[in-house]
Amino acid sequence: MVDDKSRLTPSRTWSRRRFLRATAVLGAAGLLAQSTTAAVAGSQLPRCGLDRHVSPSRPAESDPFFTHLFDTQGPGWTGGDSTYSLALPDGRVLWMFSDTFLGTVNPDGSRPADSPLINNSLVVQDGTRLVTLHGGTPSHPEAFFVPQDGSSWYWVYDGTVEGDRVVIFLLKFHRYGPGMWDWRWVGTDAASLALPDLHLVATRPVPADNGVAYGAAVLEEVDHTYIYGVEDLGAVKYAHLARAPRGDVLGRWQFFAGDGWSWDPRDSARLLPASVANEFSVTKIRGGYLLVTMDTSPDLFLEGWREIVAYFACRPEGPWRDRTTLYVTPEAGSGRLFTYNAHAHPEFTRGGRLLISYNVNSFDFQDLFRNVDNYRPRFVRAYLPGVSRRW
Repeated sequence: MVDDKSRLTPSRTWSRRRFLRATAVLGAAGLLAQSTTAAVAGSQLPRCGLDRHVSPSRPAESDPFFTHLFDTQGPGWTGGDSTYSLALPDGRVLWMFSDTFLGTVNPDGSRPADSPLINNSLVVQDGTRLVTLHGGTPSHPEAFFVPQDGSSWYWVYDGTVEGDRVVIFLLKFHRYGPGMWDWRWVGTDAASLALPDLHLVATRPVPADNGVAYGAAVLEEVDHTYIYGVEDLGAVKYAHLARAPRGDVLGRWQFFAGDGWSWDPRDSARLLPASVANEFSVTKIRGGYLLVTMDTSPDLFLEGWREIVAYFACRPEGPWRDRTTLYVTPEAGSGRLFTYNAHAHPEFTRGGRLLISYNVNSFDFQDLFRNVDNYRPRFVRAYLPGVSRRW
């Protein structure tokens, strides 16, 4: 069941259509000054519950519950990407989407040609009931998060709960011309929402300006909240890491510099030499940590991004090792569809069965109207004993 609720926001003076969410920040992140791969990657591994290689106990498989849950007919959310989730203190789950289709679905599974497409939305899950939150009005919907300059937009990143607030990281993009690719990433903001009604309280820039898009993944620990970021160089994307005191994620940050932590964001080091996706996740597992990402090393247009892979570490900063393939997406590599931006949802872990989502899209924008499934997330279960739930 899906309900549609709008939140009034200032009107916008532009609209856009795009089909390639996967390359969100191509060529836009900027090079880090003297950025290097973390030196710790080659050092002696610390000991933890991951001393032995962790392998899935059985092949990953589609999750029928979440596949059915998001097989919505409207009104409200009918498709989107990013697909982040966050457990709220009252038992609800907040799903965060970037480009989102609203409206209804035709009986044949196609999407009406006049379906609204907005830059971001929130969906609140309460059991099997989904409520869509967006800006504007039901008849003239807008994104939930809208920059005040009137010429930019937000796509969502991960978030965290701090007391009576939800903090969500937002990638900000600016359009500088009429062409399809006349836009660029200009920074990252963070929005604070009040619980329990999730009304927007404030939006502010994150405390870092070093060419890294922070908020791709968030990990909560006892003393610190870890904020993972992406240095996007187009063909290759590198993971970085900052941390803040637990409960003050927008306070002063430290940056992992390879051999320790620095207050200077220019010292930030790459966590591993492999190319990650613009979105990924880091989850606790057996006394260590699990990083789940789509392997973006192949050429998206020629080969497609197909492998959802995992890396393991004993500390949030790594060293990350034991690359393991968790799932190969069947949609990519043939036809016009492609897959991207996989991450885990540990709040739905049951008995080592880790829920993972990934996004599906098409190189032909009209495919998104021919079949709603061409722009909806997929959900699979990976069997990894020892995965911890995120609360």
